[in-house]
Amino acid sequence: MAVIGDSPQLSAMNAANAPRHYVGSALTIVNSLGFGITIFSIALVSWLLPYINVQYLFLVLAPGPLFGLWFLRR
Repeated sequence: MAVIGDSPQLSAMNAANAPRHYVGSALTIVNSLGFGITIFSIALVSWLLPYINVQYLFLVLAPGPLFGLWFLRR
């Protein structure tokens, strides 16, 4: 649910801050990067599954939101 609520906010923030003639390109790049990070995260969790207990597995993904919050802190 957090990802669903976050995605439109990120798109709106990008559209509001990008130069008018680059809005479409900016949204395309940000969405592509987001899907790439998602694919990498799914592959990483799948690869680590045999090595890490399931109750701790998703802690591997914790740095992502923390970095996002850090860079959006203003």
